[in-house]
Amino acid sequence: MTGPVATRALRERERVLAGRLRDAGESQVIGVRVFPKPSSQPPSTVYWNALAVWGILRPRLDGRAISRAQAHRQLKSSGTATNDDGQPFLSFDPPFVPLPARPDSWHAGPLTLWLTIAEAAFLRERLSQLRSNGDHELSLLLARLVRTEAAAPSGMWADETRAIAGPDQESLVHAQQVASLAAVGRAVYDPLRERIVEVDDRRETSTRHRDYLTDVVEEHGAVAVKLDVDALEADIGVLPPKLRAVLIATKNWIASKSRDEVTLLDLYTAAEARKVNRTGFCGGSHS
Repeated sequence: MTGPVATRALRERERVLAGRLRDAGESQVIGVRVFPKPSSQPPSTVYWNALAVWGILRPRLDGRAISRAQAHRQLKSSGTATNDDGQPFLSFDPPFVPLPARPDSWHAGPLTLWLTIAEAAFLRERLSQLRSNGDHELSLLLARLVRTEAAAPSGMWADETRAIAGPDQESLVHAQQVASLAAVGRAVYDPLRERIVEVDDRRETSTRHRDYLTDVVEEHGAVAVKLDVDALEADIGVLPPKLRAVLIATKNWIASKSRDEVTLLDLYTAAEARKVNRTGFCGGSHS
């Protein structure tokens, strides 16, 4: 099964899985809020790069991650014969490293996000082997946190986390700042959509997001405004020009203490132009 057929089958399985996890009381799951409809961004898309970074998805010979389509083709060519654990017999390196056995309730019965002992040990081993992008030293913060075997920090930005971060302390600070800036950006985005519905579509809509924007700025603005975008790019690479412009404009908007988010509309519209057919952000809301 490959191509559109595989994509549809995978999306349906992810939709059903979201429903099963919802029934088990799990709330932090992609697709739970829109179930029984499928999520517009399925987990297999959202987490694909993470599977590669965490060493669960095998890299290509050139070191780059394989695509989902390539993984589908590899799995299809492996045949349908399976071993006693239900895993396919493969005559080549599969796209994924050997995974823990699936729970007995995988196909039917209760299913939650709680890790089994075997799953937790597997994930710990994967994370402890994380490597930085620039060399082959085990220097990533997450790997160091895993290897300390200390009690979990009180928060991602806590002092004990920064103490473990070592040479990555500055990058951790940048991560906190850009996370806060992203929170403000998201909080700006939704009020802009509300205004588009009212002004362009001439339809009544809630002011919930506009009312909430002030709270988000008060919570995250002081940290977000400190972000050095150049330093962020030194950490993660060059940002797409439109995204960079949005970050800088949002940061300046926070610093100006303006609460008129409409001044950001043109930049946000330009950044969203590639998704106009999906979101309807540009030229009116059609959702």
